[in-house]
Amino acid sequence: MLSIWQDILQSRFQSLPDRPLTEKHSESVIPNVYIAGNLAGQPNIKASIRHGYQLGIQIAKTFQASPYKTDASVGIVGAGPAGIGVALGLQQHGISYIIWERGLPFETIQAFPNQKFLYNTPKEWTLPPGFWFEDCTKEELLKRWNNDLHDILLGVQQHSTVLDIQQYHSAFSVSIENNIGTRQTTKVDAVVLATGTTSQPKKLQTLGEDHPLVQHHLYNPRSLRQKRVVIVGGGNSALEATLLLLEQGAHCKVVHRGKDFSKATPDVRKRLQSWIDSPQLEIYKNSTVQEFRTFGQSENQLTVTIKNKQNAITQHLIVDRALVLIGGQPHNALLNNIEMPTEQTTPVRYGVWGGAFVLFIYLFYLLKSGLQTVCLDNQCMETVLEAKRHFFPLTLSWFNHIPQWFQIDLGFRIVDGAFWGTLLYSLMIVGFGLKAMGKYKSTTQRKRYLSLMIFQVLFLFGIPEILAPWVISTGSMLDFFGGDRPWKIYSLVIPWPLSLYSLVDAPQMITHPQSSSIALIWTGLGMGVSFLLIPLYVKYQGQRFCSYMCGCGGLAETVGDMFRSFAPKGAMAKKLEFIGRGVWILATVITLMILIDAWKLLSIGIFSQAKVFAEHWYSLMVDFWLASVLGVALYPYLGNRVWCRFACPLRAYMETIAKYTTRLSIESKDTCIGCYECTRQCQMGIPVHEYALGEHSLNNQNSACIQCGICIEVCPLNVLEIGQGGQPLRFTIANTLTPPSP
Repeated sequence: MLSIWQDILQSRFQSLPDRPLTEKHSESVIPNVYIAGNLAGQPNIKASIRHGYQLGIQIAKTFQASPYKTDASVGIVGAGPAGIGVALGLQQHGISYIIWERGLPFETIQAFPNQKFLYNTPKEWTLPPGFWFEDCTKEELLKRWNNDLHDILLGVQQHSTVLDIQQYHSAFSVSIENNIGTRQTTKVDAVVLATGTTSQPKKLQTLGEDHPLVQHHLYNPRSLRQKRVVIVGGGNSALEATLLLLEQGAHCKVVHRGKDFSKATPDVRKRLQSWIDSPQLEIYKNSTVQEFRTFGQSENQLTVTIKNKQNAITQHLIVDRALVLIGGQPHNALLNNIEMPTEQTTPVRYGVWGGAFVLFIYLFYLLKSGLQTVCLDNQCMETVLEAKRHFFPLTLSWFNHIPQWFQIDLGFRIVDGAFWGTLLYSLMIVGFGLKAMGKYKSTTQRKRYLSLMIFQVLFLFGIPEILAPWVISTGSMLDFFGGDRPWKIYSLVIPWPLSLYSLVDAPQMITHPQSSSIALIWTGLGMGVSFLLIPLYVKYQGQRFCSYMCGCGGLAETVGDMFRSFAPKGAMAKKLEFIGRGVWILATVITLMILIDAWKLLSIGIFSQAKVFAEHWYSLMVDFWLASVLGVALYPYLGNRVWCRFACPLRAYMETIAKYTTRLSIESKDTCIGCYECTRQCQMGIPVHEYALGEHSLNNQNSACIQCGICIEVCPLNVLEIGQGGQPLRFTIANTLTPPSP
């Protein structure tokens, strides 16, 4: 169990680059230390330029508004597109700056293969004055930038590594070391980290990888003209290098550990496909490199030993050069030195959150299980709500009198702790919902958050807690509610199987002359919502109930929004979604037991006792621990959809319906660059970028998507959109599951 928990925690950031935690305006949790460009999640060159420039302007305006910072200076770590963009923004507003660069300006771009083509995307984005960028080769771009940005580039301190940053009150002392080992210290008023995320190439950690004939960059494809080259990797970098070498007449052997090239863009895959039948290209999938060693007595040839993961066959490839192009890894030494919190570190306060929330919910339920005032025939008395006692091994009897403090007579009803708890819940959704509307500014997202707030305030609080009790107090619809039972409204807005009692009503539960007919009406209404309205809704809207109307989802989307990127990813997390289907089956069994007992369809004492035992334990484990406590307490560890994704029986029920009825999907264009932002922000742990890169339809036949649309919102290149690409499954006459015909 412990190993499973560790695997799940580690899977939260699977394939995602780590990056510093940031606050408003890209400021890190360390005041006056800012994060720019790729390190802040910007997906490409143009986005980094714009982000850096806008950040520079923001910092300049902040200093200009302060009477104590009129002569402020800013230290910029990194002379890439983002760092130079920051400098332009500061220069425009007269703020002094200094730029430190470990190597040469634009070093990442300089490391690209010769004649690599760079695209100015998105075309509609404007650039700061003096920053030219059009579709061109790497050489054209660097030539133009070296000319246009000459004055700024002259001021870059090249070959200067920032070792440490120490804060003293409102200033920073920055320690720098140059390439000959000389150290110096510079004081600045703010620091911008624009170091990028791939300053070091990843290595295989394989025998012989340090041999001179094994390289981790392709600088000049012409130098390998007519050579035999093994390329290790399956992403864009590896395949683009392969294409460049093939054009130079090289014989390429591509070794990839995966079964396909899904991480590469469709354009690159399509170009590679045109070479598939060429004798110049060999592809070894599902294979890993075991060793690099020189061939015989020759120091100019390599033997590359590879092993197929499926059949364990070992092969030896004789080549003139090896290229290991499996991506890059961040140079985190500086971040570690200044103790910069990143997304993949768990702050101590999150541990406090979890423990405090468990205690809060426990005490809240104790309050609900205390005393209440019951009035019959003008005679009032206090009684203990024994119905909740089964939740706790420790009931804390001194809590019995506290609920009286929360009881207030509103004239038409007496409210208690449960009322105030529901009110607080609604206020939290409204407050954090308004905050989320400011964060996600698209019309779609604002409508979605407005829907969540309205549904919570109106249907999950206003009508059942205020309007229905008021109507009953006037004598209107008293028969319909079977007496004083306004809580029955919840059965119409919290469908089965999320609420078992949406289907449950029985004559003996009602002290009213027409109890049988009223019970039938309420049971029928509950069945209509659960078995008619929900399936119809799912057919046309997918699982949007979770992200547009659900009360649990309302808290997850608002209060839990800051934790959405913590969702577990990978195969293990996907398998754990079966828990929800198990809870759904359990809910079905217990609901039938309650109905049979309530309507006296089976009068056996032992059956009734079993029903009570099952009902109480379901309430304890599912309603209390999973839905109320762990589902929210684990936000900082497993994301904001722990309950919804892994255990909610209603989502499992809707997902099953959606597989066979809905065509709603997330579709992608062919411009995905694999920035991972959609996957990072997906609260259901779906690898959205893989669907986007492969131009595959993401739907409820292949994922647990709840159609919240955040992936569309955060995509910087507008690659994703809502579509109708789903292919509902169907059963054949033989009752075997088959995909639909095209």
